[in-house]
Amino acid sequence: MISPPADIPPLLLRLMQAIILLTPLPLASNRPLFVGLLACACAIALLLWSLHLARTHKGMPIGWRQLALPAFPFSLFLLWSALQLVPFPPPLAHTAWQESAPILMNSAPLGSISIDPAATMAGILKLLSYAILFFLAVQIGHAPHQAAHLLKTIAVATSGYALYGLLIYALGDQTLLWFVKRDYVGSLTGTFVNRGAFAAYCGMGFFVLATLFLRTLCRELETTRPARSPDVTAIYVLPRVWLLLSGAGLIFVALLLTNARAGLASVLLAGAVYWLGLYTTRLLPRRLLLTLALLAATLTGLALTFHGDRLFARLEGSIMARDERSEIWNVTARMIADAPLSGQGLGTYAHLYPTYRSENLQMTYTQAHNTYLEMAAELGLPATALWLFALLALGIRLLIGVATRRINQLYPLLALVVLTQAALHSLLDFSFQIPANAGLLAILLGLGYAQSFRRQEQPL
Repeated sequence: MISPPADIPPLLLRLMQAIILLTPLPLASNRPLFVGLLACACAIALLLWSLHLARTHKGMPIGWRQLALPAFPFSLFLLWSALQLVPFPPPLAHTAWQESAPILMNSAPLGSISIDPAATMAGILKLLSYAILFFLAVQIGHAPHQAAHLLKTIAVATSGYALYGLLIYALGDQTLLWFVKRDYVGSLTGTFVNRGAFAAYCGMGFFVLATLFLRTLCRELETTRPARSPDVTAIYVLPRVWLLLSGAGLIFVALLLTNARAGLASVLLAGAVYWLGLYTTRLLPRRLLLTLALLAATLTGLALTFHGDRLFARLEGSIMARDERSEIWNVTARMIADAPLSGQGLGTYAHLYPTYRSENLQMTYTQAHNTYLEMAAELGLPATALWLFALLALGIRLLIGVATRRINQLYPLLALVVLTQAALHSLLDFSFQIPANAGLLAILLGLGYAQSFRRQEQPL
């Protein structure tokens, strides 16, 4: 018999809030030291949760049965990543080990599948951190008020970093924290180095603010207006509504000023998915949704008219012709062809690139600018298929939640939208491989996943 779900320890909630607030600060945590600090924070959070379960003798709010479908392929994916570190004889070992190690006593040298075990271990550490954040968000998010608490923290964090970015941009865009800004001068990057990564962060923040606004709207419609009346004029005098709208506007302006083509396109397409989800589920009156869509399209058009000159300049033929993504993908395809089943080591793309570099490429790249191709090059096609299956299972569960839940449908819908944003953006960039973005995405997916089950499906 399953015990009643455990209450969430306040200290765990505070630690999760600290992770949300602080992870973007030190260059989006995209440095080894900050990756290690994030991993330590995640390990402490998991320990707090485990100790709480042991002390209270209560079951998890969302049990392993509900987590099994995405967790099983992801566990196999992690297992293969770990197996890439194990010493193997040829031909399983990477050829680089055979070339560098002397043959002793006529025996073939042992070597790992990964060309750089240290980089692979760092990659596994990142994935484990994101998995812990997802798992804990699922447990916290089973209670709607706790899920809303974390969403408000995300809203504060994303709005704050957008405001910081706008202030630095207004002052001349010459600094990145306490460093002199050397890359992407003229494009807003906040505390991030890469403009595309900050655009992805702003996109998730925008959708969180939009969700909190719609949540307020739904509640006010239920309590202050007849079900058939779309008149919500009185709702817009509420201070919290203006606060949410101001935060969303702030973030959207910051998103535009990043001048990130893929970032903006993925957010706009994900926004269309959001609107379609609201329209089909009838969470709000359809006349109101059409009005909101017209208003959003008008404001977006005006914003692009006044602030989109640099963004449109990056769409010119001469600029697009200098884009080297297609050649990078050709290089990555050759990496995949050399080890289609085993891959060459998680996190080793930067080490593989010099060997495969084409003469047509003018710059050195440490990422493939396509997460799917990069994953296939590092881990092989079977492991990449497992990873995609885990994401597909997650997306299907979120769709089921949106279609079957009677209340709190906004949580799985938000998760489905940011998953769509990440899936689209990852076709052209590596923004969701940045720890601050990957961690935030994991938390949002966990909150949505927790609310995708009907009450009778959850353990009591």
